[in-house]
This record gives sequence, structure tokens and C-alpha cells, in this order.
Amino acid sequence: ARAFISQPKIILADEPTGALDDSNSTIVLEKLRSLHGGGQTIIMITHDQSLIQPGDIHYHIEDKRVERVL
Repeated sequence: ARAFISQPKIILADEPTGALDDSNSTIVLEKLRSLHGGGQTIIMITHDQSLIQPGDIHYHIEDKRVERVL
């Protein structure tokens, strides 16, 4: 919530929907997309592959290796 108010250039979101129900997850994700659309950079860490949207830049991290997924 603090990041939404102070409008930093970069938002780090570590599992932003991890402890939320579907309704609140949707609200948070829509807000993050809106902030991104307004020019803010969102770095989101998640295990939920369904959160990846076409056009997003994403990386896969496994066994100390980082790979960009195309």
C-alpha cells in the first residue's frame, strides 16, 4: 500500500498475491498493471505462472541460474 501512495519509480513486489483470495488478488494485480501503464517499473517475484502476461519480460531462476524466458 505504501508503494501505491508514494509512487516510487520501481516497485518490488514479492509474491503480492500469495496470501490473498481471488477477488483481492485481482484488485492488487490491476493496480500494479495500472501503475506500470503510468510509467512505473514493477519487479514481481512469484511462483504463480498464471500471473505472467504476454509482452512481459520475465526471468526463470533455478539452481542459482538466471535465464530470460522469451
